[in-house]
Amino acid sequence: MLSSLKISHKLALLVIVAVVAFVVSQAFSIITERNNSERLGEVRNQLYPSLELSTINRGLLQLIENQINSAVTTGDDQQIAATREQLAEIIENLDRIAQLNPSQQSDVKALKSELNGYYSTATRIATAIIEGTADFSRIGQEASANA
Repeated sequence: MLSSLKISHKLALLVIVAVVAFVVSQAFSIITERNNSERLGEVRNQLYPSLELSTINRGLLQLIENQINSAVTTGDDQQIAATREQLAEIIENLDRIAQLNPSQQSDVKALKSELNGYYSTATRIATAIIEGTADFSRIGQEASANA
């Protein structure tokens, strides 16, 4: 088939194939670039802020744990009261995470429920120890259920 074509037609066909290949290559590059831009926007607008808030929450949770432990050690129930601010900040951060990631709202709701359960059990145990009304036979069970 190609042997019956003139040289000029063969060269024109070669140029056409090269141009089509170039156009297809450029179209693929543009599509890939747009997809990458969308993904990068998602990372910038959703994932990175969520990661930052989660990191803050982790630090606040460790601070709460340390303050509760310190309150039990020193017998100072004021430190337990001070942890409410950190708890409120964690809950606020979780609400922001839910706003940033609407598909994760049910997970955030479950996490908030677990956090509130953990906090109420931990503060109840710590307060009972500080006040001297702790039933140590039950504390172990409650603490292990709360871990």
